[in-house]
Amino acid sequence: MAESCSIEGCGTKRYARGWCEKHYTRWRRNGDPNVTQRHFNPADALDARTERRGRCLIWTGAIDRAGYGMIRTEGRTLRPHRVAWELSNGPVPEGKFLDHICWNRACVDLSHLRVVTRQQNNSYLSGPKGNRDLPRNVSRHKGVYTVRVNKDGRRYYVGSYHDLADATRAAENKRSELFGIYAGR
Repeated sequence: MAESCSIEGCGTKRYARGWCEKHYTRWRRNGDPNVTQRHFNPADALDARTERRGRCLIWTGAIDRAGYGMIRTEGRTLRPHRVAWELSNGPVPEGKFLDHICWNRACVDLSHLRVVTRQQNNSYLSGPKGNRDLPRNVSRHKGVYTVRVNKDGRRYYVGSYHDLADATRAAENKRSELFGIYAGR
């Protein structure tokens, strides 16, 4: 006999994640297998699906694979941080983006969001894309840590260091010099 749904009181056959198809679908649509009410107004969804966690106001509804929240309404998927911004400040200007200063993609706190260009947003990344073992802008070759920072198509060679802490500080200093408040971490 197939196991039943793990939701209390539901005896239906399991479908995925330990839930029946109905509860799994609710989870996919709303971020919670027990939610039956859907919010057709993005502002109502935002009010119902956020909670303060530390310094961030976190979207608790559905999250995509990249960690961004999702509000589905009228056949469209909206980003909760963008909905929060636009309800308070109006539309994000064409060609601009919202940057999470806190690096938490599920955060909708307006004080953690700012309008930036693509270049500013990319320079404010939180870490390395390639080697996750090394800090951003630091590479290792033949026992030496090399620091290089790119901006506007130009590569700035900062130096080579035998100590990882020295290389990390040098990379942070160069990013601060080149990008100012958009230096990232």
